[in-house]
Amino acid sequence: LKSCEGDLKNSKWEYEVLLQRFEIIQKERDDLYNKFIKAINEVQQKSSLKNLLLEKKLSTLADSLEKKEAQLNEVLSASNLDPASLSVVTRKLE
Repeated sequence: LKSCEGDLKNSKWEYEVLLQRFEIIQKERDDLYNKFIKAINEVQQKSSLKNLLLEKKLSTLADSLEKKEAQLNEVLSASNLDPASLSVVTRKLE
C-alpha cells in the first residue's frame, strides 16, 4: 500500500511538472503566433504603402506622357510637314 501511495505521489508530481511544461510551451507557441501575425501585418502595410506610392507615380508619369504627346502633336501640326516626312518622324519617335 505504501508503495502504491509513493507511486501515486510520484505520478502526481510528474503530472504537475508536465502540466507546467505544457503551459510554458503553450505560451511560447502563442507568443510566436502573435509575432508571426504582427510581422505579416507589417509586411502587408508596407506593401500597401509601396503599391499606393507606385500607383501615384505611375499616374503622374502617365499624365506627363499625355502632356508631352499633346505638345509633340502641336509641334508636328505646326511644322506643316508632308505626310511622308511626318510618318518618318513619328516612327522614329516611337
